[in-house]
Amino acid sequence: MGPSEVNHIMRGGSSVLLLHGADDDSVPISQSLDIVRRYREAGANPEVYMLLNAPHAFWNYRPWFSEAIERATTFFLSLTKEQNTACRPKFSRDTGVCVLPQSLIPR
Repeated sequence: MGPSEVNHIMRGGSSVLLLHGADDDSVPISQSLDIVRRYREAGANPEVYMLLNAPHAFWNYRPWFSEAIERATTFFLSLTKEQNTACRPKFSRDTGVCVLPQSLIPR
């Protein structure tokens, strides 16, 4: 087994979020869709988002950076059992920085 994520898909495994640029010229969209299919076949419910007009490294560019951070933040918050405002990350659109409180950082 190699390092590919498809070698680690198992029933009851970790939740997964896939963000894929629709205009990615490095990794075909079919690869993300195959991963989603495999997770679903294993009984998992992966989340996948295709970012319209986004290149491979979309997280480095506007407007996709903000959308990627917002999607990831929402996803990670959905995994936590604490839903009070004290555990929510603080995201600044001005600086593009997301600060995670200690309660969300795995130990």
